[in-house]
Amino acid sequence: MLALVVVSFILHILITANIFFYRYLQLCRSKYFVFYSTKKGFLSLLAINLLIIFNWACYIYFCLFPYDEIGAYVREPVRNIISMDLYKTAFLGFCVKVRFIG
Repeated sequence: MLALVVVSFILHILITANIFFYRYLQLCRSKYFVFYSTKKGFLSLLAINLLIIFNWACYIYFCLFPYDEIGAYVREPVRNIISMDLYKTAFLGFCVKVRFIG
């Protein structure tokens, strides 16, 4: 279910951005609009979208789902700050190294 939410989120973001970009070129920069109606323009737009999707997929795969090492690393600070045991609670977070300022 979470994968469906993540995939639908990035697809909605891309659709919205593409519609905005298309309308912007059509209304404000009509001299550049001709390029995107050609095959080369379509392929470049497709490549950019695929690059964004690949970047998003890498981000989701490597950073979003918690690993056991990350859970062990943040278990004590979370238990001390909000009194919650991460091994007894489902959690989803950004799995990057935690740095405390100060």
